[in-house]
Formats: sequence, C-alpha cells, structure tokens
Amino acid sequence: MFEILPLVQCGREGQPICTLEDFWGVDGLVDRLIQFGIFYIAIPVGVALIIYGGILMATSGGNTSRVQQGKTVIKSVVIGLVMAFGAFLLVRTIMSLLFK
Repeated sequence: MFEILPLVQCGREGQPICTLEDFWGVDGLVDRLIQFGIFYIAIPVGVALIIYGGILMATSGGNTSRVQQGKTVIKSVVIGLVMAFGAFLLVRTIMSLLFK
C-alpha cells in the first residue's frame, strides 16, 4: 500500500538540507505520521471494533439492548473512520496546494 520511509529524509550526510516542505510537504514528516496513524492504527482498530460489534449482535440471544449496543459500536466506528479519512484528504489537499 504505502512504502515505509524513514521519518527524516534530509539533512544527513550526502543528503540535501531540510526545508519547510520536508516537514509539511506532501511527502513530508507530518504526512507520513498521519498516514501511519490512519493506515496502521485506525483501520486495524476499526476492523477489530466492527468485529466486536458484530459479535455483540450475534450473541445477543434476543436481548435488544445488546443488539442496540452492537449497532452503536459499528455506527460509531464507521463515523470515526469516515471523519479520519475526510480529515486526511482535506489535510493532504491543502498541503498539495501549498507545496507544489
């Protein structure tokens, strides 16, 4: 999916001096940290919570409160992931416009 790059790709021996774009740019430090947070933390945790919500619903045994709790968990995870991806796209778009 994404190539894992070192956090700092400049300023070392034989590399160019770091600029503001290396920090804020499209492939800069902030962008790599956001990608790591979303794609390597938020998605796996979200999938695990959706599975948990499904298990709550499947093992409810007719208990409507557990079915509702499972639906709430799944709905909250989906809303959270949509917000995270939306924020990622917004930040990525702004960074690409500022640092062409």
